[in-house]
Amino acid sequence: MFSGQFQPKLNPQNQPKVFGLITDWNNSGTPFKNTYYNTKGYNMGGCMGCHGNAQVGGSDFSFILAEGPVTEPEAGDVPPLKNVRQQKLLDFLQRSERP
Repeated sequence: MFSGQFQPKLNPQNQPKVFGLITDWNNSGTPFKNTYYNTKGYNMGGCMGCHGNAQVGGSDFSFILAEGPVTEPEAGDVPPLKNVRQQKLLDFLQRSERP
């Protein structure tokens, strides 16, 4: 389960050249906080821990929004119907939506 951050390169020259490991600590030895609520920092795990890193980066828990502004939502395509049973279900659902 993910929590914390990917370890950045260590600053001192005499440290091993290891980085990119998952760690719950900053280089300074202080605990890493990847999620903030009501101005208080937490180190979360799981899905929230990973997306918390996007929040700390300023993109409101979304890695997609971190790539730049989104001017409009992406519309999904309706897949083609594969058989008569699916078509009948779609017809029924569309009829039930009418007043």
